Amino acid sequence: MTPMQLGTAAELDILRDSVIAGVLAGVAYDVFRVIRHTLKFAAVGFVCDLIYALLFGAAFFVFSLDETNYYRSFVLFGMIAGAAMWCFTAGRLLSAAAERIIAFIMEILAFLLKPFVVIINKSTSFARRLIVKIQPKSEM
Repeated sequence: MTPMQLGTAAELDILRDSVIAGVLAGVAYDVFRVIRHTLKFAAVGFVCDLIYALLFGAAFFVFSLDETNYYRSFVLFGMIAGAAMWCFTAGRLLSAAAERIIAFIMEILAFLLKPFVVIINKSTSFARRLIVKIQPKSEM
């Protein structure tokens, strides 16, 4: 056998493993999706996408060379299929639930921190009045 021919059973095992690796990549994507939707800054989205692309590429590189010592296109297609299966099935439900849970936690934190914000605001109001001279509204 030449190195490029693994046999059908070995290739099916590698394909199965690549689909599982793709599902794990889909889980990682959902973590980044929750971070992106929670923080809602363009820079956060860019950084999350960049990190995910680097992680997916590194996973493909390591997985391909570890399993077969060669790059095989069916490994890439298996990883993409696994990630897509996760994102379009359980990933949607779990990421939506995670976003709701995080929003609920943020509301609780905002409620708990509100007294501290009020105290800080009152304590700094004197300093603000000294620094900023409030002008009456001028009529035109």
